[in-house]
Amino acid sequence: MATTYTDDFQRVSLGTDWKVVISNCAIIAGSDVGLISGIFGLIERNDVLPADQFCKAIVSEGLGTDVFARGVFVRRRGSDGARYQLHYDFNGSDVDPTPVWQIKYDGVPTAQVRILAESPTPGKANAGDEIGIEVRGSEIKGYLNEQLILTANDTTIANGKTGLAFTTAGIPITQPQPAFASWAGGELAALPPLDSLPLTILSQTAAMITLGWTPQGDAGYLFLKDGVAVSNTNDPTRNSVTFKKQLGAKFEVRARNIIAFGSVVSP
Repeated sequence: MATTYTDDFQRVSLGTDWKVVISNCAIIAGSDVGLISGIFGLIERNDVLPADQFCKAIVSEGLGTDVFARGVFVRRRGSDGARYQLHYDFNGSDVDPTPVWQIKYDGVPTAQVRILAESPTPGKANAGDEIGIEVRGSEIKGYLNEQLILTANDTTIANGKTGLAFTTAGIPITQPQPAFASWAGGELAALPPLDSLPLTILSQTAAMITLGWTPQGDAGYLFLKDGVAVSNTNDPTRNSVTFKKQLGAKFEVRARNIIAFGSVVSP
């Protein structure tokens, strides 16, 4: 069973479960975690997690996310602090000032930052909204209120820790500002198994065979011959594939999560 940790910050201090990576972070008024001075803060959970992990948090009351950005991150690497982070960038870019949601590779404390995915929709998060990020293999997903808003792929960081970040528009705060009211994170659960679905022989000649199946809303399919991938597609509506026949060969169609839909032995 996957391990999940939670924290509602209902106490005086962060304690030993958290590490303050960039100073000026603390529990505020015994109920929220946030920034007590300066312009930027970052805290990291001390849990040791497998590579497939998630982090999510509830936005606090106080300054809105259009002036006080909140971020959730996964796989923060111990050697250099690089991490995968989801946040709402209220500054936009130098070219386009439109605020955007971003999944980024953030090399803080180094200068390297790469935007892996971004979108101006669905707009800023409000108090009480939940923002979340997860990484499974090379795939990184960002969520607002459990609705998928961004997807990215990157293989730079193999593993690390989860945590929270928050920053102002560059002007130091004059009083403590709560950022998150609660947090949850931990190991991603294994993908649920799918029922094996039969493949149908749609047509065949002496040299070729075309197989069909019923699409199940997956992110695409992998096509295999004797257990070796020969091609793939990202099209979730794809419902057929043609193989070159070979006596006794086993043809398979698998969902992108590598769960078999079925197989046919070549006549």
